[in-house]
Amino acid sequence: MKAFSRIAVLWMVGAFLIPGVRAQDSKPPVAPAPERELPDAPKKKLYVFDNHGPLPSAIYKGPLPANGFRQKADDWEPQFSFQQVADKKFWFAGVVAPSIASALDGYATMRAVSMGNTEVNPLFGTHPGVGRIAGIKIGFTALNSICVYILKKKEMRSRYNGVITEGPRWWHLAMVTPALWLSAGAYDYSLGHYHAHP
Repeated sequence: MKAFSRIAVLWMVGAFLIPGVRAQDSKPPVAPAPERELPDAPKKKLYVFDNHGPLPSAIYKGPLPANGFRQKADDWEPQFSFQQVADKKFWFAGVVAPSIASALDGYATMRAVSMGNTEVNPLFGTHPGVGRIAGIKIGFTALNSICVYILKKKEMRSRYNGVITEGPRWWHLAMVTPALWLSAGAYDYSLGHYHAHP
């Protein structure tokens, strides 16, 4: 009987103390900290070399750089010559087309001004002369050609290394300026028909 009473007492003590101890030791559940995504490490470009330097990417279809390569940090920058950048496509899109469009726009401007219209471009003035129009047009055409050359050279380097895969090509952007000059020239030319000088 004594043994039974001892077991009963121990059971009752255990029944009341153990949950209390557990309740005291237990802590409210803590939400797990959100996992922080670490930024991706910059991927180092793997170059395949031959005797002359890094080989071009699959998207590049142009000439091999005539002036070798220049290493910048972990990248290799191909050095193209002027003749390689200024190929037939460049001379057409970067020089010939804008020159013709600029000349036609200048002619239309002179024609409209000579027939009594007023020029609204502040660079030309209200009634510009032939010399002023020609000088400004030649300057802008030369600046446009230089910008197209730089754009084409930069794109050639990027495509050689496989950086550019999508988006407009350099000659798409180069044809924007001639299109704008032709549209402006067409407008100026149309002014002469119904704004004739009395």
